[in-house]
Amino acid sequence: VNPADASVGTSQLAATSVTAAKLNTDIISGQTALAETPADTDELLLSDGGTIKRIDFSHIKGGGITNAQEFLLTSNKSGTNSTDDFITSNISENATASYGAIGSNVSQSSGVFSFSATGIYLVTFEITGATSSTDDFDASIDITTDNSTFENRARKWFNPRTSEPDKFQGTIQTIVDVSNTTNVKIKFNIGPTNPPSSNVTFYGSSDEIMTGFRFIRLGDT
Repeated sequence: VNPADASVGTSQLAATSVTAAKLNTDIISGQTALAETPADTDELLLSDGGTIKRIDFSHIKGGGITNAQEFLLTSNKSGTNSTDDFITSNISENATASYGAIGSNVSQSSGVFSFSATGIYLVTFEITGATSSTDDFDASIDITTDNSTFENRARKWFNPRTSEPDKFQGTIQTIVDVSNTTNVKIKFNIGPTNPPSSNVTFYGSSDEIMTGFRFIRLGDT
């Protein structure tokens, strides 16, 4: 059987009993390279328990990480005495030379982060700052699932030392099921548990992560 003969169908191949011994070693490597990721409708042959079947690439492609982005608070933010003190300004995606994003599913407007693709996302809130008092405060990742009401999803309390108030840092993480790109959104909140938090400064920088936000899509919802 000549593989280059387009008139040879699967029934003819079955009739001629093509075995592994009859295949040239370059049966694959001798063909033209695709040189790109296969389309979902591209087909492959496989053995399903000994039965040769065709399968669309969409059924076997790896999920992998299809989106990873990092945003920075680009300048310092002073805390307020508000219970809901959301970070709403001076936010931009990392633009340093060594930064490399995967995809662009996540965007933000006035501190509200939205998604253009559904999926399970790991959300990280990196915090760095300093305080001139011993007042404690908290920070949180807030989420809405109805595009309206935001609630705490993950929270961490900070309690500066009583004798030497100084710098602090912390990380807050949660896994979010973005099942609907219209309704599921994220905001980042800093608020006092014992006012005044106006003594707290959250550090920002456009060159490195001092306070920042990371989104990694782990897989399908």
